Amino acid sequence: MGSITPGKLLHRGIVLAATIKLSVLSFGFIGVNVKKIAVAVCVMVLSCVNAVAQTAVIPVTHPRVLLVGAELQRLRNDLTNNVAAATRFRSMVDSQLAGANIYAYQPWYSAMIGVIRGNVAFPQYCAHAVTTTEAFVVSEEALINSGQRATASYDSYLEVGDLVGN
Repeated sequence: MGSITPGKLLHRGIVLAATIKLSVLSFGFIGVNVKKIAVAVCVMVLSCVNAVAQTAVIPVTHPRVLLVGAELQRLRNDLTNNVAAATRFRSMVDSQLAGANIYAYQPWYSAMIGVIRGNVAFPQYCAHAVTTTEAFVVSEEALINSGQRATASYDSYLEVGDLVGN
């Protein structure tokens, strides 16, 4: 797999913005204000993607979590200095890795702690994120292959972002 270049990132953002615009504008019953909002969202998506494409260095190796620079250092300092919110978050992730069933836990929490703590020193976090996400994908494929509805399709894909956001 090739690296994610700023050009590719910008292209993906343009495709996303165009998809949003076409999806919303294709419904004739949607009012003019909603159409204006859709166009504004497209502009924001393009602006954000363009800003990231110009300033961020996206890793070409795993994990590809875009958390760099001063923000990454701030989060590392929070963990080192035992800031309450940071230690609560790390404790929650550690509990999940130890076998707890944390309500609404997302695998990206593990990936985030892996990046903050350092994937080389603490590989279990990113490994957990990858294996948990892969297990979900395999279970979805099994449902589809047996002719059943995938979990992600419930409620007309209303909450699909939380499921496939990993």
